[in-house]
Amino acid sequence: MFAAYASRQGYCLLDSRLFIPEKWFSDEYAEKRTKCQFPEDLEFKTKPQLAVAMFRELENQESISFKYVVSDTLYGNSPDFIEAVENCSGVTYFVSVANDALCWLTQPITRKKTYQYKARSEPNRDRKNRKKGVNSNNDCS
Repeated sequence: MFAAYASRQGYCLLDSRLFIPEKWFSDEYAEKRTKCQFPEDLEFKTKPQLAVAMFRELENQESISFKYVVSDTLYGNSPDFIEAVENCSGVTYFVSVANDALCWLTQPITRKKTYQYKARSEPNRDRKNRKKGVNSNNDCS
């Protein structure tokens, strides 16, 4: 997998990472790992996890400025990748999402509902207690 830069002035490869399937980290592939000289401390990472690491490193280096991030569905469906891009101020991102993803075409109106009770106890509780013949004021009389 890779990260690339493109502008009117040109394009270049910024970073790349080798994705290794999870099965290669099982006991079944121990001999292959040895033959390929895998580092002992190498751990499995998903493609979105590798992308987040690359993105954060590029952002921290501050060697190249960018306004846009574009990715395919694999990264568009990753909350970790989306969070990493959203935490980068001044960046707009375009990510592909699954064709069955549900989304709002316009921002929905939301309201915060607050409840105020004049009585000390909840109204439903008082109704239940009255049916049982219990005093809702917690008096012993």
